[in-house]
Amino acid sequence: MNLILLSEDDFIGQNCVRLEGRRLKHLIEVRRSAVGDTLSVGLLNGLIGKGTVTTLTPDAITLDLHLDQKPPAPLPATLILALPRPKVLKRVIIAATPWELKGFF
Repeated sequence: MNLILLSEDDFIGQNCVRLEGRRLKHLIEVRRSAVGDTLSVGLLNGLIGKGTVTTLTPDAITLDLHLDQKPPAPLPATLILALPRPKVLKRVIIAATPWELKGFF
């Protein structure tokens, strides 16, 4: 399930978020989002639901949220690696770790 991940810092109102930076670039360039589009969103360690694009500028995007579903249970998965080169190992660890830990690498 592809979700736009949100943190508590993104909220500018009770049901409104403002996204900038990497997530804004993804929404513009990859998702080609426009005002009125509905996107799947999820609050980090919280509920998931839909977000409707209300404003879109080159600097930020704002979404009105309707978070009403519990996230699915995590899949029981084990990551097994051969001995990769150090640069590749770092990228694999970053990709495999939870979103809130990525700042430590």
